[in-house]
Amino acid sequence: MHAVAAEVARRGELSRREVVSMSWAYARARVGMGPLAELFLASALVHASDMGAQELANVCWALTTVRWTSPALLDTVAARAQAVPLVPRDLVNMTWAMAMADHRVPFVGFAAEQTAQRFPEFSLLESVLITRALSQLGASRATQVRMAPVLAARAGELNAQGIVRVAVAMAAWEEGVQA
Repeated sequence: MHAVAAEVARRGELSRREVVSMSWAYARARVGMGPLAELFLASALVHASDMGAQELANVCWALTTVRWTSPALLDTVAARAQAVPLVPRDLVNMTWAMAMADHRVPFVGFAAEQTAQRFPEFSLLESVLITRALSQLGASRATQVRMAPVLAARAGELNAQGIVRVAVAMAAWEEGVQA
């Protein structure tokens, strides 16, 4: 992968598609970006305003997976996410990535509000994952109150691991601590 990175770096720029594809490839291979990191960041910042929701979510997921974060890029992605229509999966993936990067502002308020408004649209797995991520990001108690009835109504669908994840997230909200 580093030979590919060297060739890309020699060219000096990445297209929007290359930013998305290469971030995914590095994440799947669990390889850090190494010498490509600066070029990737510059290109991602240039193209973020043109990215759709899934591209934004994929880039967030990929960067967090390889444990490489850029507050400037996450801020840019968070701002762009508020301007594009998001399906629950993309909102969950972005929220999870922001939680793993411990990047709270300005995304947490937007994600919490979107989740609370659209929570019935979420699959069971998406419901569990976003509950945990929002808890880690410190979303408000009001968000939990709006989500709790939907989770309670679907509790019978949860397996043991899902029940534990939701319970930990809800307990963290109750205690006001990070899950």
